[in-house]
Amino acid sequence: MEILHSPSTWLKLSCPLNSPFIFSSSPQRRSLRIGELHAKRRNSNSETSTSDKKNKAKEVEIVENNSSNKNKTDEEEDDEIPQEVFDRMMKRISFAVGIPIGSGILTVYLLDKLNKAHFYEPPYWLPYLIILASFGSGSLGIAYGTLSSSWDPDKEGSLFGLEQIEKNWPVLWKDELEKKKEEEEEKKKKKKKKE
Repeated sequence: MEILHSPSTWLKLSCPLNSPFIFSSSPQRRSLRIGELHAKRRNSNSETSTSDKKNKAKEVEIVENNSSNKNKTDEEEDDEIPQEVFDRMMKRISFAVGIPIGSGILTVYLLDKLNKAHFYEPPYWLPYLIILASFGSGSLGIAYGTLSSSWDPDKEGSLFGLEQIEKNWPVLWKDELEKKKEEEEEKKKKKKKKE
């Protein structure tokens, strides 16, 4: 009688008999089952007609042409980030993300050492809270690193970049602010027409 606590028993009970995930102790049974699956796959592939293949080829060409046209317009619309600015952003992001995550992992490691030495037994939820806070502040570090760096290739910016955040924040939301202004102007024009 098999023990119900073994993973192979769980798989036999939860998977149907024709499932490829049932594990057998005999290698012949496994290779037979894999061979059956490959044969089914080959038969299903050979049944496709040549007209279906031609239609698929035409669809692929159309999709490729449309995507290449979209890429050209996207490249024209997007501005490129200069390499100096990109490098500056990456430095700030690496520090703003690495320091909180590294300190969180180090703190959990030290708590584990203290617990194993029977010096301090932290509550069970404390490591989870520390990891949550460190990864959360690390994700905020991505935004901080991007906004706090100088977007001007000629200017280096300050150490913490707080004045750069004030400059870069409106630039980031420029399109949204312009849309709001246009909507407000349209509403004013509609009100004037009604009067």
